[in-house]
Amino acid sequence: MRGSTWTTTTCTLAAAVTLTVAGCGTARDNPRTTGALVGAGTGALVGSAIAGKGNKTEGAAIGAAAGAGGGWLVGNEVDKNDNNDRERARRARDRSYEEYRRDSEYRPYD
Repeated sequence: MRGSTWTTTTCTLAAAVTLTVAGCGTARDNPRTTGALVGAGTGALVGSAIAGKGNKTEGAAIGAAAGAGGGWLVGNEVDKNDNNDRERARRARDRSYEEYRRDSEYRPYD
């Protein structure tokens, strides 16, 4: 009975942390950290569920470590893509502004 209570408590705590971090407004600001925390929470849940009887804590710890690493890698790729998108948008904005300035220059008589 005691193992069941700890498993339920661990799973509930991991789910609460995961949902809190996932709903955070700073997820866009720091995708690596968000990915690592969500991955750790998810990994802890999965590791605890998969582990054999009497090894739930170890399974949760291993799952959390693996999930954190995987989540960080995913967050890193998301961050790279966001940076590339921002740079691409800045270049397009600059080109558009230069074309507008060139086309709208004052020409008294052509």
